[in-house]
Amino acid sequence: MKRNKILCKTLLGTMVLGTLAVGCKNDLTEEDLINKNNELVEQQELDRADRAAEAINAAGELLSYSVKVVSANNEPVAGASVTLQAAAQTGEGGDPQTITTDANGEAFFGRAVIGGNILSVSADGFLDITARVDFGNISEGRHYQVIDGQVVPTPVTESSIVPLLSDGSGDQTATISGVVTIETDLTNSTPEVPQDLTLRASMPNFANQFNTQGSVDLEIYSFDSDLGIGTATVDNATGEYTMSVPATENGLEVELVAPNVSADQRLAIANRNGEPLDRPEYADIPTNFGPDHNYDGVPYIPGAIWTFPEPPAAGQGFDFTFERLGRGITTGLLFDMHDLLTPSELFGGGIDDMILHATSLGSGYTNSPNLTIVDLDGSGSGAFAEAHIEFAITGLTLTDAGSGFPAFTPIDFTLRYDEIEYEPNEEGELVPTETSQGVTELVEILTITTDDFGAITQDAVNEALQEAITNKVIGFDPENLRESPDWMSNLRLVSVVGPQDTDAVIVVNAAIGQVYQFRIIEAGNDYTNPSFVFSGGGASEQANINVLEFGTRWKMIPDNTGVTSPYTVLPSDMDYEYVPVSNDNDQSVLTSDDISDADFGNDSNVLNALEVDANGHIQFKNQIVEFFATDERSHIMPRAIIEEPRALKARVDIDFIGVDDNGGITTFDENVQEYGENYTEQFSVTVEPAAVGAPGTGALVDLTDGVFAENGEYR
Repeated sequence: MKRNKILCKTLLGTMVLGTLAVGCKNDLTEEDLINKNNELVEQQELDRADRAAEAINAAGELLSYSVKVVSANNEPVAGASVTLQAAAQTGEGGDPQTITTDANGEAFFGRAVIGGNILSVSADGFLDITARVDFGNISEGRHYQVIDGQVVPTPVTESSIVPLLSDGSGDQTATISGVVTIETDLTNSTPEVPQDLTLRASMPNFANQFNTQGSVDLEIYSFDSDLGIGTATVDNATGEYTMSVPATENGLEVELVAPNVSADQRLAIANRNGEPLDRPEYADIPTNFGPDHNYDGVPYIPGAIWTFPEPPAAGQGFDFTFERLGRGITTGLLFDMHDLLTPSELFGGGIDDMILHATSLGSGYTNSPNLTIVDLDGSGSGAFAEAHIEFAITGLTLTDAGSGFPAFTPIDFTLRYDEIEYEPNEEGELVPTETSQGVTELVEILTITTDDFGAITQDAVNEALQEAITNKVIGFDPENLRESPDWMSNLRLVSVVGPQDTDAVIVVNAAIGQVYQFRIIEAGNDYTNPSFVFSGGGASEQANINVLEFGTRWKMIPDNTGVTSPYTVLPSDMDYEYVPVSNDNDQSVLTSDDISDADFGNDSNVLNALEVDANGHIQFKNQIVEFFATDERSHIMPRAIIEEPRALKARVDIDFIGVDDNGGITTFDENVQEYGENYTEQFSVTVEPAAVGAPGTGALVDLTDGVFAENGEYR
């Protein structure tokens, strides 16, 4: 393949549409508005002046041009025909003007157009010449002035001295020969020959050595001669040419000028009309060649491409369904009901993962209430708790006056109750049993004086009770409640052992009593929506606890009912979203892929635990395990996050290919664009010519370092 030469320009046009955005401040002052208006008026005046100057220039009123024609001996040439023509050929000043030189060899053009011009000179006995002169650009202050808004010309006169060479009678000539080629086909290695091409000799350096007195140089100086001097016709078959040019003893510097050539250039293209092609192809593109055209943007297209097989269709539609797994409730710890009056998270992060809110501590308890834990939505059972109360006694009933007390004697009473203990049942679960042994408080809390018969009376009990309340004795003071450390029943006062025959017993029949703590005794199992229920204890109002959030693990069940395309490999990635129990208002949504079986064995991540079966469905590999579940607890149903596989064909761009003399590939530079997805086995690559219809066959490429990814696909 060949690259385009430097003098090749592909005719590809691009239209650029511009959008002018103007932003205006809303707080312009009056002075700002005046200044902006003045600027706009000034710009409009400048634009009008520019247009007027261009029109005046087209009429030739800004420039005059003096030409002096001389021989190679610097002698004036009279009677020479001098023609000046603006290169643009527009307007009055663009028409050709022809003037004959006077006896001094001078021709004066009173009107000339600023810009590029073509100058032609012919005279008997001399070679006709064509030269290019450029007077530059229109300039205010040099070519015109603006006075009172009007453009006033200030014409400038430029001059050149133009030498002529003899037509060859007696003068020396030299011969130039060579071969002209052109690259009109970049798909081969042989250059082509331009057709019907004429070369001309240009000697601007020779001409300008006479122009020391002139103000404008001649940029091109070539010959127009029927004598074959300074011109040559290129052979259409071989590209060869031979040209005679004038010569002097000191030599002349000659430049060869080729005209612009328009021809179709055959090359490989990767885009058409700005859109990429699926595959490069050969095309004939209209192209201009010549000194006025320079284009080096012809893209390099390697001679070969790599083609990979299509991967199997990607699976779609798999999902998980989730079922809440019941669990037990953490045992052994004491929970303070006062703390739960504000919703509290109990040991989040896997220890208990629930939020409890105590809406009432209850009132009127004279004994510990029963606290049962039921499951509102599931089959949870076996959990129970003990509740402890704090109290101030407000009512006492003498149920046994005892006997043998001395008269008018203070008798001390202590607080006693029956403690509820626990024993395992037939299933091994702890259940409450009520002990017959009274548990004695070590602190004497009440003193009652016997009457003149040595008896304990109800009136004496009431008097002692009122005195204890008045004196703010703990256990009787509403502002300083006595806390019970146990689950108790049959709260009573019993006389201290003394000389009496039998103990007196006073039963607590009224109290300011409320639940202040509870302890989970048995965890139970399978709870999904636990509820704490208080009962008994002589309460006028039962305590209440609401379970606001209860985090559990969730059973993950593969769901293939929505599969619309069978799977050949697993999805690229799988996670689940869950919402952990939290007091934070934002209810953070977290993600994880950690799963395990019911007993937290067979730890895995979601993707590693799955496989694709023969039907293109996804299932867990380990069919012995009853189920897999999320490792993380969530108080709401998790959501599966599945990154579905994509059937993505592997693609490699070849940036460069080196070939030997036989067209065999010796080296290449590749750029992997896509490694491919959803391939289930190692695949190969086919090497083909890059452009449709290009030659080449038989090249082989080995793919190495491929691996099987976690989801089973080969990359």
